[in-house]
Amino acid sequence: MNYIQSFLLGVFSLVILGLMGSCTGYSEGPKVSFTAALTKISTTWRIKSATENGADITDRYEEEFFRFKENGVFETLESTYVIAVPPFTLNDTTALQGIGEWKFVNDESGVEMLYSFSYTDPYNSDVTYREEVNQQYDILRLSQEELWLRNDSIFLKMEFFSQ
Repeated sequence: MNYIQSFLLGVFSLVILGLMGSCTGYSEGPKVSFTAALTKISTTWRIKSATENGADITDRYEEEFFRFKENGVFETLESTYVIAVPPFTLNDTTALQGIGEWKFVNDESGVEMLYSFSYTDPYNSDVTYREEVNQQYDILRLSQEELWLRNDSIFLKMEFFSQ
């Protein structure tokens, strides 16, 4: 192989690597990724820690999962949702599953979820409550194993969950 062929092969290799990998722009990394953000986020995540204004609130998110699907469908499952609507007390809990949609915002540096969930009154099965939720977070870290989200006051660290 002559010098020109070697040079062209080197340039071609750099172009291919540039197309395959990209800088993520996430403050907590990874800095370079060879996997598209859509592919990485499209899985089920378990919340492993949470803080609100620096205070640990992980217990509020115990056994809560987020599922982002490539087609824009968003699901959340909270296995022990505390019902705090009168006449309920803090002893009333139920499992909730929310469903809706999600999308990247701000050039994939953020994510927005719009979903709703319903639950039946534990004292009167004829009454159903419906709640709509719209959340937006900045993505601080998005890797195959971790997703870190932050909004004005909440910081969530999530880990990949294999079913």
